[in-house]
Amino acid sequence: MHASTCWFLAASFLLSLGAFLLYFRTERRRRLYEKRIEEQTTALQERETQYRDLVERASDGIVIVKKGVIAFANQRAIEIAGYSMEEALGKPFVDFVIPEKREEISGLYALRIAGKPAPALNETRLLHKDGTFIDVEISGRLIPYQGDLANLVLVRDITPRRNNEQKLKQYSKQLEDANKQLETAISRTSILATKAEAANRAKNEFLANMSHELRTPLTTIVGMTELLRDEAFGAITPSQRDGLKTIDASTQHLLDLINDILDLARIETGRVELERKAVDVKALCGVCARFMQDSAQRKLLKVSIDCSSAPEKVWADPRRLRQILINLLGNAVKFTPEGGEMGIIATRAEPGGGCKFTVWDTGIGVAPDKLHQIFEPFEQADTSQGRKYGGAGLGLTMVQRLVAMHGGNVSVQSVLGQGSRFTFIIPDLATIMMEPAPQGGVPSPAPEQWLRGLRILVAEDDETNAQIIEMQLRHRGCEVAIAVNGQEAIDITPKFNPDVILMDIQMPVVSGLKATKCLKSDAATASIPIVCLTALALDEDRARCLEAGADAYVTKPVDFPHLISTIASLKHRPRSAG
Repeated sequence: MHASTCWFLAASFLLSLGAFLLYFRTERRRRLYEKRIEEQTTALQERETQYRDLVERASDGIVIVKKGVIAFANQRAIEIAGYSMEEALGKPFVDFVIPEKREEISGLYALRIAGKPAPALNETRLLHKDGTFIDVEISGRLIPYQGDLANLVLVRDITPRRNNEQKLKQYSKQLEDANKQLETAISRTSILATKAEAANRAKNEFLANMSHELRTPLTTIVGMTELLRDEAFGAITPSQRDGLKTIDASTQHLLDLINDILDLARIETGRVELERKAVDVKALCGVCARFMQDSAQRKLLKVSIDCSSAPEKVWADPRRLRQILINLLGNAVKFTPEGGEMGIIATRAEPGGGCKFTVWDTGIGVAPDKLHQIFEPFEQADTSQGRKYGGAGLGLTMVQRLVAMHGGNVSVQSVLGQGSRFTFIIPDLATIMMEPAPQGGVPSPAPEQWLRGLRILVAEDDETNAQIIEMQLRHRGCEVAIAVNGQEAIDITPKFNPDVILMDIQMPVVSGLKATKCLKSDAATASIPIVCLTALALDEDRARCLEAGADAYVTKPVDFPHLISTIASLKHRPRSAG
């Protein structure tokens, strides 16, 4: 073959091969490009689907307003207004706004289209399809949309927030009203507290005055009865002695009623404080039983005491615990027929410790329907029983209150016609250290002969009481001087040089308390023992007397054996003449 032909064929082959390689490379690039376009299109479609899902699922309405009409709205926007998609698309956006706000919303749209600043947030109301108003918060911004500028509007339903704000306003108003009511109540409470305090003061003053007015004449009765019984005015017949015993018993009964009323009033006003100490349970039960011995013997009652299972000591106020037991024992004696039985049982309280006391009897008992009222003040199981057996119906009320003050409780079991069992518990106060029992016991009262030769000044403004006390003391060999007021007592003391002064508290000119302070502050008279004699029987009155400097305190009506023992314990022998 000719050489030129060979070269021609070779060149053609090379050109064809180059063209083929170029085509192959171009085709490969095209396919790669198409694949990339397909992948990007798929990604765009997925992203568009995601954005569409986000738009459709948005909690706020999304609306695109183009040239004033709605070009797009998501499902939430349709739900807020209550229209269908077909009813909303292509309609002017302001048609869905309440009339008075349409001009304002149109103005905002125009400002944005013109590129001027406009508020990004606005509150308005939309017209719901059912005719109601929807409170909304709308915000807008310009976006490119389909080759033009459009207003992207976000619509948020703030009706729940408005409702919450309204509720908050209502709650605030209610709170404000409640605060005003509270302030008024506090003001009224303060006024009531002031009135209550004044009422308590008036009540205490009334109790003190009543105590004085009731106890003062009783002192005369008690003193005169004792003098007559001791034959200070001459011999008396057996029948007269029996009459004096009746007077004495009636006087004591009246005094008990006065004490119960005063004690109950003090407990109710919170003016009673317990003075706890270690109390010997067995000794206490014995003392209380002996106290009731005479009245029990008169009715031929058999009295028993069982302390075999009791704790040795109980932490309590000994005077109040004795008052509880004597009240219950007194009821047992009162309501048990002649020849019956009664007693005290003391055992260890379980669980929790302490002591359980039971006072029982074989008396008349209490009907089941009356048990609930026996602890109420001035109540007894039966009014007819009250007339038959006497009493003001305060004893069990006192028992319940005093036991409660010790942290315990009272229960009763009773069978009509067979007897009753009153049980109360004085709990163990483990956190309180018990005081050691006093060594040597309580000193016995001094004999009356120790009074002989004593000079005693009696400061008493009640003439009758002064005479009775004077006769009682002179009957026992004392030399007596009388002062009718506190100032006279101050003046007489240096001259008379008494061994003991009996000082009444409520006296004219200068009170007994002031006179006591004056005498105790004077070195010449400070060593003279002063015994306050007063009808004021409250614990705080005793404290006031002792704070004033008194050496002892005796209440009226005067228990003369107790008074004599008190004087003798203060002054065992006459003082030398000064």
